Amino acid sequence: MAVVDRNDASVPDIDEAMKLGAGHPMGPLTLADYVGLDTCYNILKGWTEAHPNNTDFFMPKVLIDLH
Repeated sequence: MAVVDRNDASVPDIDEAMKLGAGHPMGPLTLADYVGLDTCYNILKGWTEAHPNNTDFFMPKVLIDLH
């Protein structure tokens, strides 16, 4: 989602790249939608609150907008 936030690639391009390049059965953004964006949001919210100094955990703008 950070890649989408930076406008480096589109959602379909990211998903297709991960399917073709990494052999994933579905792209990570399709998977996030399948799991539920609200679920992803709440999990990431918990991680960012539990680890406020860890820059690996941040809330992507696209997830906030879609939540």
